Amino acid sequence: MNQSEAKDFLPIIEAWSEGKTIQFSLSPHTTDWGDLSGESDVYFTHPVKQYRVKPEPKLRPWRVEEVPVGAVIRKAGCLDTSAMITGILNGKPLFGLTSLSEMVTYFADHARDPLLYEYSLDFGKTWSPCGVEE
Repeated sequence: MNQSEAKDFLPIIEAWSEGKTIQFSLSPHTTDWGDLSGESDVYFTHPVKQYRVKPEPKLRPWRVEEVPVGAVIRKAGCLDTSAMITGILNGKPLFGLTSLSEMVTYFADHARDPLLYEYSLDFGKTWSPCGVEE
């Protein structure tokens, strides 16, 4: 590896040292990427174009048809307040056991950042962010 190649590999090696997942492709012309294990030794013997830092998933707010009716929803990490999505009316989710001001706050916050709220389909045993991974 020469100095120019080392400069190209530096962001990948830095990300790997920070614990991020590195991906490898068998060909620089393919879109098929596989994760390299952080547990094993990695030898950067292929061209830099065949390595990348695994992209972070991005969440977008739910569309109306994606809102899970029957889910319990709460502000992320808030243990004492939640509401159930009981249906859809005029293209907007209906909430049970909540106030109008909480619904307005939900729609304003969720449109900006779907990570502000989380939902559960098993009555609070597990929680997921309110949004769709893209």
